[in-house]
Amino acid sequence: MTKNYSIKISNGITEIRFTKVAKLSCICDAMDEVIEKYLTNFRLWDISNGIDLNSSEAQKVGEYAKSKFLTPGWSAIIAPTDLSYGTARMEDVYREDNLVTQKVFRSEQEALDWLNSQPGDTENTET
Repeated sequence: MTKNYSIKISNGITEIRFTKVAKLSCICDAMDEVIEKYLTNFRLWDISNGIDLNSSEAQKVGEYAKSKFLTPGWSAIIAPTDLSYGTARMEDVYREDNLVTQKVFRSEQEALDWLNSQPGDTENTET
């Protein structure tokens, strides 16, 4: 199976960028890889190429994320189109917990500005 995403750490932020429309299995695979190899306190999820989740799948993504990310952190989602933004906001509702603060943004710059304004130091985050 070909990965439809890339992951790297840049300036203390784990960047997950989907190269094609993000689907349930691919999103969950990316989460698993982040947990295993790229866990930082700051994450940037780029779904600029679209997302294909129905409401049930959005709920599954949110619940899966809650079961995987068990340390405090901040997660920003880049979703420039109306459909991707709405879907990401729907997932955001199911993702809500006391450990990870997550927000959805229309642009990468807004998302990065928000991540960089959070407590902690993205420059010196352990990888």
